[in-house]
Amino acid sequence: EASFNAAKANAGAVYSPQNFRVVDGTPSGWLKVKTWEGEKWLNLDGEERFINKSFYAYNEPSFSSGKANAGAVYSPQNFRIIDGTTSGWLKIKTWEGDKWMNPHETDSGSSKYQMPIQNPNVSSWYGSRWGTVHKGIDFSAAKGTPIMASKSGTVEFAGFGVRGQGFGGYGNAVVIRHEDGLWTLYGHMDTILTTVGAHVQQGQVIGKVGSTGDSTGNHLHFEIKNQYIGGQVDPKPYLPF
Repeated sequence: EASFNAAKANAGAVYSPQNFRVVDGTPSGWLKVKTWEGEKWLNLDGEERFINKSFYAYNEPSFSSGKANAGAVYSPQNFRIIDGTTSGWLKIKTWEGDKWMNPHETDSGSSKYQMPIQNPNVSSWYGSRWGTVHKGIDFSAAKGTPIMASKSGTVEFAGFGVRGQGFGGYGNAVVIRHEDGLWTLYGHMDTILTTVGAHVQQGQVIGKVGSTGDSTGNHLHFEIKNQYIGGQVDPKPYLPF
């Protein structure tokens, strides 16, 4: 099809420079050509398109990759699209080079929290557990699995939790304050990869899964809080389960 989101022909490989017979075309620059596997569409110069909402651009076609444009959104404007994927990602020309965007991203990700690890496997939910209240969600994962900031914000704690200082039992932990007035906590890390005062972007790796503190196995303990110490709320409604 004449779309950068259509499946690629030629087993996904590029065609080398050669003569092709053009049999059709579109005003947006697409050409239908005869190939060894039948008639296919190509676009040599990209397709100009107006993207009618603000959006984040990414370095790779993944919401967990680094954000482009210094983490700021692009405003609605014309962009030249030069590639795409079947999952909806589009490669666009920007002032800082070729970047990726996904028009299906809700609210440009600005008001949403993302999963703090890839391929999340919940081992314990928020709520009553063993006669107490479990104040977050546990995600089981192998030691060393990257932990990502669920939302952009400023790191207010990054260290080993000490009893009497608010984060005892959490082991190596990170607490991030977000612009919506909430905090996220990431506990039992093996390694911390950020520092207090750092501004981190949504999806940025801030540590690695471990089993430090009061823990019986490798996992991430994740909390959403309405105050720096205490104030835990159920994270489930905030996350894209």
